[in-house]
Amino acid sequence: MPLLGINSILPLGCQNALEVYRFISGNRNFVLRVRKVAMKKKLLTLIVTLCVMGGFFAVTLPASEPEEFFIGFGPEIGGFTRSGAAFSGGFMAGYGINSDFAVGVRGGFMHDAEDIGSLNMQGFFRYQLPRFLPIDGFFAQANAGFVVFFYRNSSYPAFAGGLSLGWRGDIAENWFIEPAVRFGYPYMWNIAVLAGYSFSPRNND
Repeated sequence: MPLLGINSILPLGCQNALEVYRFISGNRNFVLRVRKVAMKKKLLTLIVTLCVMGGFFAVTLPASEPEEFFIGFGPEIGGFTRSGAAFSGGFMAGYGINSDFAVGVRGGFMHDAEDIGSLNMQGFFRYQLPRFLPIDGFFAQANAGFVVFFYRNSSYPAFAGGLSLGWRGDIAENWFIEPAVRFGYPYMWNIAVLAGYSFSPRNND
């Protein structure tokens, strides 16, 4: 008497589950793509939520200090690569709505040791953290935009977004320094130290 196959002795539901397991096991790339899409959706939802909430507070709260325009440039190092780190010069341009909120754009071109380049451009929404520490100037920031990777004469665009934590300190009249760390997708991590100039400093009486 021939032996029955495993599919013939399993209930229909178990057979379907077994087929799904076999499909997933043989298509690891498919699983990775599904996980990446899910991660992008969660990250995008979080960033949009933070921006909407911040925008609501920025519009409804009265401005406690004058408006401000500022720019900054400086070196960056980050994970815009398959392994190791990539280096670049970054820039930002922003508008301070009041003493608590600011909006703007930031970007840069990064390059690593494997000839992988990336051009990233992201908008940001910044919230100045309350002065619960002896030193003020700390901020939290939501970033969202795009990145284009360049490798072997080909380009690969992708969504980019994440959160930043930084500190802004004055170093001279109208001049400031701004170190910050970013975490997000697809770069995972990024460290920047920008020197900036304020066209309408808030401390100007």
